[in-house]
This record gives sequence, structure tokens and C-alpha cells, in this order.
Amino acid sequence: DLVEFLPALAPREYSVSSCPHAHGGSIHFAFSVVEFETGGGRTRRGVATNWLAGIADAVASGESCEVPIFPKPSKDFHHPEDAVRPVVMIGPGTGVSPFRGFVHHRKYLLSLQGGEGAVGESWLFFGCRERTKDAIYLDEFDAFVESGVLTTLDCAFSREQEEKVYVQDKMGESGTRLSNL
Repeated sequence: DLVEFLPALAPREYSVSSCPHAHGGSIHFAFSVVEFETGGGRTRRGVATNWLAGIADAVASGESCEVPIFPKPSKDFHHPEDAVRPVVMIGPGTGVSPFRGFVHHRKYLLSLQGGEGAVGESWLFFGCRERTKDAIYLDEFDAFVESGVLTTLDCAFSREQEEKVYVQDKMGESGTRLSNL
């Protein structure tokens, strides 16, 4: 009887990290699997992220799985209509996901318009704890810098040195250049 009175789990929202022009009929998104130990020594796991991790494992082993999605469009968060305008993107952790889609969109625009001058300067500030553990899409972003699709990639790996460094620290270091965009 008690279970009947408990509220249903709230929906989990994830940002799409793909671009329809670059990824065809597939939708990409990123998430961090939540798992931690309580003060009493019990292991707690996130419901949604662990379920999604199980789905990802099943797909990797060749199974076909369906994941129900309920898109929720954003009116205010989108790539600028004028692609020549400079773009500054700030993505800590999995918060970098939508900006992967933005950068893929910029690559698509460059391919349509023949390259130079088709898009303005783009700057991505990306932060996470450690490059080797949770720096999602880093190789892809590095390749975008090399190809000129992404102008600047500025990373903050907060746990790789004695003093913690965060995205806002990197932005402060680049304040003059940012204000000139």
C-alpha cells in the first residue's frame, strides 16, 4: 500500500549531441552513469543512467533495443541563425553535449558554402575532472580544431593538478580576447 502513495519517478532530460545534417536518422546524447557510496557504505545507483548504460551494453553486443523518447524543443537554446556571428560555448561535463551538435552543424554549413567565411569564430570551453576518465568527445573536438571548424578549444581538467582549475578560470584567463569577439 505504501508504494501506491509514492510519487512516480520524474522524467530525465538529456541534451541531444547530434546534428541531423551530420548524423542522418540517429539521435546522439551523453550521460554520466551515477553511482556512489553513501556514508554508511551502501552503493547507490542512478535509476535512469544505469538503465541507459544497460541498454548501451545490449546494443554493443548486437541486441536491438528501443528507448522511448519525448523530445522537448528549446525556444531559446539553438545555433544562431547568422552563422557568421562568433559563438562562445561553455560545456562542463556532459553539458558539452549540445555543443557537439552545434559544431557538427557548423561543419555542415562550411561544406555547403565552400569553407572560408561561411561561419564565424567559434570557441568552446570544456571542463571535466580528468581527461582520461570523463572528457567525452575530446578527440572529436580536437579534430574540429585541426580542421578549422572550431576556432578555439579551451579545456579545464579540474583534478589533474594540485590546484583545481575550472572553466570559469579558463574564461578569466581569456577575458580580453573574449571581450573582443
